[in-house]
Amino acid sequence: MEKKISKEIKRAHVLTTYPKTDASRRLRIEPLVAELRLRGIDVQVHELFSDKAFTQKNERGAARIYAAAVLLLRIVSRIFFLFRRCDILVVHREAFPFFTPLMERLAAKRSQVTILDIDDAIHAAPTHIRDWRRLLRQPVRALEFASIFDLILCGNESLVETYGSGKATAVYQPTCPPSSTFEIEHQPGAPITLLWTGSQSTLGSLQTVLTEVLEVCDEEQIFLDVLGGTNIEDLPAHPRLRARRWSNQTEAELLRSASIGLMPLPDTEWERGKSGYKAILYLCAGMKAVVSPVGINSQLADDYESISACDAERWSHEIRRAVRSVRENGLSSGSQHEARAHFDTDVNAKSAVDLILEIGRHEKREISSSSIQ
Repeated sequence: MEKKISKEIKRAHVLTTYPKTDASRRLRIEPLVAELRLRGIDVQVHELFSDKAFTQKNERGAARIYAAAVLLLRIVSRIFFLFRRCDILVVHREAFPFFTPLMERLAAKRSQVTILDIDDAIHAAPTHIRDWRRLLRQPVRALEFASIFDLILCGNESLVETYGSGKATAVYQPTCPPSSTFEIEHQPGAPITLLWTGSQSTLGSLQTVLTEVLEVCDEEQIFLDVLGGTNIEDLPAHPRLRARRWSNQTEAELLRSASIGLMPLPDTEWERGKSGYKAILYLCAGMKAVVSPVGINSQLADDYESISACDAERWSHEIRRAVRSVRENGLSSGSQHEARAHFDTDVNAKSAVDLILEIGRHEKREISSSSIQ
């Protein structure tokens, strides 16, 4: 049983844009929330999209109008939420979809300790979409977060370097797969299958290498499974391509049957800020992975033998090499066991909350000392 913390720190507010349906919210924020509550802290989460609105924001017509209406309503409610005092404030990526960093400054003034959790280079303009938020925000202003927050939990070392130059303590906090991933076991001799799993916004990265991947599938007589958002309907029909809408259940099913995971990325500042989650997911599921050497992916490839990093012109070669390795040697569990120890969700959440509470108690002591003087 965990000891309850001092009564000095008892209330936390968490600001997110998306609900638990979103991978980053589910994998980075929910473990923190669970651990804070385990320590006896009252945690209130405010999200801008409901589950229903989130699933409909990329649809067309009435569904998209509904999602926009929910977003506007919750933006208004967030303004009032920001004026409530708390001991711990946790912001996932940014407090508002625009006006950065105005709202973060306002919220920080009413909080004892402030934490930013970030796994994207939101200080850079996104490369995958035409972002409507650019009308109301300047991405580079997000660099000011380093002077606003006390602790910044970063999805990779590149973000640590970016945000570690201000008053904030910046630390690497990996994005860990759900614990159910660790239960996956692959059957020896199963058919070889390639897998790409992702979101609406990341499908474009797969499309840049799709022709080469499908050529390899034809030659090797294997299949490519693709899990994504509504835009998977835009993928070309191909006898070796099986595209499905993402769901927790479908992803878990395909992780059990796939042998090689794919994670292509363009080498841009935005992508260099990513947390390498796909590569980590494939790794912990006991698969081989072929990834672009962008951001944290390069380090993952150096650390784990089951991950191969390749430049854009070598995708066909690396996938063939991975297929040949699986056929000759099967899937090795060495990297998998090592990764599961490093990317344990509960262990990493406990370490992060320990740091949050230590900073919170330090801030409390500083405030008390100042008031005495």
